[in-house]
Amino acid sequence: MANALDCPGLWGVTWWCSHDVSRGLADFPELEYGLGLLTNDRKPKDSALVLERAARGTSYTPAPRTTALVVPADPSVRSRCAPGGPVFDAFFRLVADGARPTTVLDVRAADRPHLSARGITEIVTPDQVLPTHRGGTRS
Repeated sequence: MANALDCPGLWGVTWWCSHDVSRGLADFPELEYGLGLLTNDRKPKDSALVLERAARGTSYTPAPRTTALVVPADPSVRSRCAPGGPVFDAFFRLVADGARPTTVLDVRAADRPHLSARGITEIVTPDQVLPTHRGGTRS
């Protein structure tokens, strides 16, 4: 939640479902039964309490995200952004290394006015972050 609240221009946060899915409904994937903010008997879960505290918290100015990871604009290769793909892995490697990255489309990566307006000072590609990542697998 803290990472979402650190996004400039954040308007709101949505949640998949308000309540856990009843176990009486047997045809849901296992994960769906526990995604709610409230239990079936309308008691708030820990995640609901965290969201409530965040909503009532003090507002602050988000830190600029100065590092941008290049992502493909071409929808035919957008799967590179999916879990296990090089863009996804590079983004979370940056996060694990302590960066607060954002993304920029490859077609805007050299657009200095666009980058400057967003506060971006460093552009990196997945291959720069994960030089051993080729073809969706790590060696």
